[in-house]
Formats: sequence, structure tokens, C-alpha cells
Amino acid sequence: MASAKRKVLPIKEKVRVIRACEEGRKIADVCREFGLVNSTVGSILKNKNKILKAFQEDGENSKRIRGCGRIDIDAALLKWLRQCRSADIPVNGPLLKEKAEQFGEMFGANFTCSNGWLDRFKARHSISFAKMCGEAKSVDPSVTGNWLKEVWPVVRQPYKDEDIFNADETGLFYKLTPEKTLQFKNEKCVGGKLSKQRVTALVCANMTGSEKRKLLVIGKSVKPRCFKNVKKLPVNYTANKKAWMTSAIFEDELRKWDMELASKNRKILLLVDNCAAHPKLNFTNINLLFFPANCTSVLQPMDQGVIRSLKNHYRKQLLKKIIICMDTVTPVNITVLDGIQFLDNAWSKVTPRTISRCFRKSKLSDPIPDDDEDDVLPLSEWIKKFSVNENGIGVNNLDVYETVDDQIETFQMLSEAEIVDEVQNMEVEENDEDEGEEEGEEVCPTLEEALKSAETLRRFYRFRDTSASVIDAAQLLHKTTEKMYFSEKVVQKKITDFFRQ
Repeated sequence: MASAKRKVLPIKEKVRVIRACEEGRKIADVCREFGLVNSTVGSILKNKNKILKAFQEDGENSKRIRGCGRIDIDAALLKWLRQCRSADIPVNGPLLKEKAEQFGEMFGANFTCSNGWLDRFKARHSISFAKMCGEAKSVDPSVTGNWLKEVWPVVRQPYKDEDIFNADETGLFYKLTPEKTLQFKNEKCVGGKLSKQRVTALVCANMTGSEKRKLLVIGKSVKPRCFKNVKKLPVNYTANKKAWMTSAIFEDELRKWDMELASKNRKILLLVDNCAAHPKLNFTNINLLFFPANCTSVLQPMDQGVIRSLKNHYRKQLLKKIIICMDTVTPVNITVLDGIQFLDNAWSKVTPRTISRCFRKSKLSDPIPDDDEDDVLPLSEWIKKFSVNENGIGVNNLDVYETVDDQIETFQMLSEAEIVDEVQNMEVEENDEDEGEEEGEEVCPTLEEALKSAETLRRFYRFRDTSASVIDAAQLLHKTTEKMYFSEKVVQKKITDFFRQ
């Protein structure tokens, strides 16, 4: 009897099998659909992470996971090459071979980079030297014009406006007050004392402004003291020593999003700049498109006013906190937890109109009408609505305060030694929760305190001329807190109590 011919699944099909299983479908049903046996599906699921990573790096046409004898040298060389490409540094074959051998020496390996190894390296990562020439550092109008005319209409054609997204990082001095503005002006924050007061946020929204992704916030400490006992954050949070975006964080965030989209059978187009922290990746439901080199200041919607609007609303939140502290004679203490809450509130206030206007300003959608004015009120105008001590709040610096962290670095070119260190420590190194922290632990109020506060709020709104919806919300808050209070007062019965009846 002739043996059955072995079926070789391409990477793309293996990813489809993984997605089908993740949707909760039975293994037997998946086997029938793809014509596989249980052991094959089991093997695919066992190697799930390797398959997904290979799909992202090698693309959908690959039929097998390409191995590599020196994974560490391969990973380090790829990181270095991506940095060079993002910085428009020309690289050729001999330079790559020399750098590979240099990394081999740094890893303590007796490694000689042959032409064969280099060819396999290029094949594994779909590298073509023809695509590696750089652009001038200044924006070239002809490049942006050609891209908008020749490339953009073709790429965007299959997608609805609601399925076209842009994402970009921005740095933020989350606890900076106006009177200290001049100390931070033009600070790039690549290290030192000031870096302890910054976070990086990944901001992402679609073309119509109807969908804003939950913010990804990157801090310096994995477990700040102020996070203790906090059950849930309003943003996605991660951390590293520099509070920068890295290729690993970017890949992880997009991989999670791709899985969400796969469960909804939805495909989207995501526009990003070509910085070193944004590696070329392949996903099943996200089409990752890079802007032309050095054109993001003109083409990227987030840079046309979305991030400015986010920071404007953030600083309004912070100024309100300062005003309340001044009125109640309490010290101003802003923790990372406060900053995250302020950021989430600020993001909710960035309107769909602002976002869609920035896409139009980038010429990615219909032009802006002549009478379409900016809807972001400058801080210097906004603060005039309140009666505050101008000397105490530093009003004279508000124009500079609003843009003080525009130059903060959100990623940095790594040295060869830093690349080697990153490859050797692929897992995120968790900082000690006390390291670099000047913030105290947040104390959770007791149920008695919460119930008393809810009762105070309910009485307060009862005597105010406010809408019925606000009064109902205060009533619901009190009712929910009261229910929690008495549920903890109920004494749990023992099994012996039932025999006494």
C-alpha cells in the first residue's frame, strides 16, 4: 500500500489554523476544514509562537520556518540593519558581513560570515539592497507628491475610511508644572534626571476619528509603587529603562491587535513612520504601510494636530489639578497613575473632527475647507476663564509649556553593545519598584469612606441646578457602593448551620 503523500502547509495556512483554534472552534472541525490530522494541528499549536514570528518576518509565501545556526548574531545584525535603514545609512554586502563577524566576536563566537550565510540572512528577512538607498534629511516635495499621486490611491483603494489608521509615538513630561517649563525647554530627554519625569505614548486612530485605539503608555518602572493594589488601568502599560518605544513592544502591541481583528474578520491598513522601533512585519489582518523616508512631518496625521490636541487636553487636566491643590492648600503630587488617568481623559476629549481634519491636512483624504478652523483652544486663552493666582501657576510660560516636550526622543539608535545586550536579554527586564521612584503608594479608600463620599455626592447634586442624568448617575454610584458595603457585611453560613434548622 502506497504511503500518503505528506502535506506541506505554507506559513499562511498554519496561521489560519492557529486563528481558527483561537476562535474556540473544535479541533475536529479544524482538521476537517484544512484536511489535517489531530497530530498535525497539535504540532502547529505547540509551535504557535515560532510560526507567528516566522509569518511576521518571512511573509505569507514561506512554506517553512527558516532556521539559523546563530540566532543571536542573526537577531543583532537585523536590529542593526533596521536602524541603518531608518536613519537612511547606505549598507552593502561587505559591510553586512563585517558587522556580522563583529557581532560574532561580541557574542564570544568564532564566526566567519560567508556569502552563503549572508544570502540566507537576506532570504530569511526579505532584504533587497535595491531598496536601501536613503532620502535627503529635509522633506522633498517631489517625493511626497509622487507618493500621494502614485502609491497612496492604489494602496488605500481596497479599504474603507473607517479601516485606515495612523499610529505614532510621542513623549510627555507627565508631571511638569508651568513654572518649571524653562528647565525642560527643547529637552530631548535621552537620559539624566529629567528622564524620570517622562513617559512615551503610542497614539492611534482611524481616518474618520470614529475609532481611537486604547493608548499604549511606556514608563520607566514595570511596577511603580502607585500601581500597588490597582486592579485595572485605562490604558495598555509597559515599561523599560528609558521609557522608549522598542521594536519588541511595537511588535507585541500589533500582534495583539491583529488577533482582535482576526476574531472579527476585519482587515485594516495601518500607516506608520519608518523609525528603527517600527520593524517590517507581516500580519493576517493588518497591512503595515510605511511613509516615505523623512516625509512624516508632512504626511503623518498624528503630527498634524492630533498629538498636539492630546497634550493640550492633558495639560488642562494637570492645570485643573494644580488649581484645586492651590485652593485647598495641598501639595501638588502627580504620580504615574495620575498621569495615565489624565492621558486617558485627554484622549477621550480629542474629537473625531480634529482627527479627520488632520488626515485631510495630510492630504490622505479630501482637502480641508477654507472655513474649517482649529478647535483646540490654547492654554493661555483657556486659563482666562478661571480666577487663579497667575504668579502661583506660571501663566506667563503657558505658550512654551504647551509645546515643551515636542522634541522628546521616543526611541534611540542603539550602539552595537546595546544591541547585543538587548538580544541576550530578550525578556523585558523588570525594574525594582523602588528604582527611580519618588512617588508614594496609592492607598485604596475603605468601603466606609467610599460610601460616605458617594452619599456626599448624592446630597451635593440634590441641591444643585443640574441635569437629571447627573443626579441619576450620582444615585447609581451611591446604590452600587451601598450594595458592595452590605455584601461584605453578610456572614457566610457554615454547612453545620443547615442541620440546626
